[in-house]
Amino acid sequence: MIHLPVSIRRGPGSAPPGPGPTGRPAGGVVRVELTAREFEILVVLARAAGRVHSRRQIIDVAYGADRYVSDRAVDAHMVNLRRKLDAVTPGRPYLRTVHGRGYLLAEPP
Repeated sequence: MIHLPVSIRRGPGSAPPGPGPTGRPAGGVVRVELTAREFEILVVLARAAGRVHSRRQIIDVAYGADRYVSDRAVDAHMVNLRRKLDAVTPGRPYLRTVHGRGYLLAEPP
């Protein structure tokens, strides 16, 4: 199960939770700014966490099957997603590359 930040679950216009005693938002939730495409890709991976998705599968769902998108576009989005997620969860590589097969979102321990 992947836990989405409260600000995403509540929807736009919701006030984020106030800071907790550590200076981080209450409940350990941290807001991560994603582009619409990054969010779509993350949703694709989160719906079947632990399952490998090929670049083509990600493109078909995130962009639409009738649109030509380079495989490298997915790679670039994955680099950006990793950078953003690693900033808030250092040492926990949730996005993984499975050589020759695609990407997966690892389930948290």
